[in-house]
Amino acid sequence: MTKSLGVIIIGNGVAGPATALALKMIGIDATIYEAYPGPGDAVGTFLGITPNGQDVLRTLGAYESVLADGYQTNEFHFATTTGKSYGTVPANTITIQRGHLTRALREKALDAGVKIEWNKRLCDVQILDDDNVIAKFEDGSEVAANVLIACDGIHSQVRNTVFPGSPHPAFTGLLSCSAYSRDTGLPSSGGQIEMVFGKKAFFSYLVKPNGDVFWFANLNESTQPARGELEAKGNEWWHRRLKDAFADDQPFISDIIDKSQTPIIGYPIYDLATIPEWQKGPICLIGDAAHAPSPSAGQGASMALEDSLVMAQCLRDLPNAKAALAKFVELRKERAEKIVEQSRRNGSRKTPTNAFGRFIRDLLLPIFLKQGGDATKWMYDYHIDFASKVKG
Repeated sequence: MTKSLGVIIIGNGVAGPATALALKMIGIDATIYEAYPGPGDAVGTFLGITPNGQDVLRTLGAYESVLADGYQTNEFHFATTTGKSYGTVPANTITIQRGHLTRALREKALDAGVKIEWNKRLCDVQILDDDNVIAKFEDGSEVAANVLIACDGIHSQVRNTVFPGSPHPAFTGLLSCSAYSRDTGLPSSGGQIEMVFGKKAFFSYLVKPNGDVFWFANLNESTQPARGELEAKGNEWWHRRLKDAFADDQPFISDIIDKSQTPIIGYPIYDLATIPEWQKGPICLIGDAAHAPSPSAGQGASMALEDSLVMAQCLRDLPNAKAALAKFVELRKERAEKIVEQSRRNGSRKTPTNAFGRFIRDLLLPIFLKQGGDATKWMYDYHIDFASKVKG
């Protein structure tokens, strides 16, 4: 495909700068348009980048900069709140704050010459033909290109505009919240992430060598919160909710929460399992805009990274944009939907709502853990050979 191809990327989260970087590697210049007025490096909770995502970071040349802002872990330890161990599984995960990941990718993209336009909130998209599209923004500006790649997240404005009949993200019945704590007196995790199944809720934490603690919690919620409702809750509300959720569990959990050094960030967990279309003419959805797993398999960022490489391969190797985008969907859809399903199953095991559910979890989880990493090799050991040619 011609290197003069004009590409618009909507969204500057994980998928946006990663895709722009991948396109730079094949000689295509893309401009990123971001709705927010500037970077949000302090925004977001912690996430994990698993081996498949790390593999992409190496291909993009961003692995070292991401690792410098993150913390390498090598094992998950699963236990009950009474201290009974279910077992461990290998992890090989980089734990990092979302804002630090997006900063590392953004800086790498800027260093490569990628242009980012801030304060550009999309309001409409006009498809002229299979090779031309116009993006219109709330400030009255518009820009034309040959391809528009939607990297604008689970509540994608592009998806809502171009595919108005698509299913909406589904509330999983779980809330997530996290913060960063100090002076808990807990020993270093030694690269191990603790996964604690409480009586009412799930709690995970890791202790760095200097004693700092990264933690997150998952809580059941029967009613779907309104958009932005939880994000507006203050620290006091979250502390009360968490103290109640973990009141019957080991006191160290409440102590970690009490010693939070940053505001507790909370949000409802959604997923987007399947939508009929990802592509229309010169427009394609990728990352969470197309397939959004819940955090319970730790795959959101890694899947967005995978998408970036495959998108670049398709645009590099196929004769026109329409064929390239259609091939991208063909290559990615089945794997993405399988991972969303797996993530939802993982989440349902975290906080069973009754004693029978907890009994089944306690019965099956040790069996699953004895399988080690074999049961998840298909997910975590996935490799994209960027040099290989995509066939139409």
